[in-house]
Amino acid sequence: MKRVAGLLIVVLLATNLAMAQSSWKLGANVGLPVGEMDDVTDLQWGADLTYMYELANIVGIGAMAGYSQYVTDDRFIDVLFLPVAASGRIGFPRGLFIGADLGYAFGLSDNNDGGIYYRPKLGFNLFGLSLIASYSGVNADGASFNSVNLGVEFGL
Repeated sequence: MKRVAGLLIVVLLATNLAMAQSSWKLGANVGLPVGEMDDVTDLQWGADLTYMYELANIVGIGAMAGYSQYVTDDRFIDVLFLPVAASGRIGFPRGLFIGADLGYAFGLSDNNDGGIYYRPKLGFNLFGLSLIASYSGVNADGASFNSVNLGVEFGL
């Protein structure tokens, strides 16, 4: 009986995964730095590519990779990151969704080793385009780079 129940669960999961929708999404965002680095950085901008695998048209899981740059004043060099993260979303009626990315941001600039990357999101789907408000952060050794962002995303 346990084997039959286990086999039934595996078959149901495989069927659900086979019926699920998947898609690529390309996004761009711009943000205002907040926190301990807002005196040094003036602007944050970035772009990301996400692969989402939708389950039951409500929940999406996937992976993302992107580029994020914190623009500094003339005294410092810009701080560059390459975030790679797991991504998740929960959809609500009328096009609203919440989501989050969690992973690691590799440092691309000098003296930047990278750190833990996180980005909670609130979005709205509108005619194949998503408008997204988010808070992104990288907790690097001895420093935290955070920003409040607005962005757009569209399916490929």
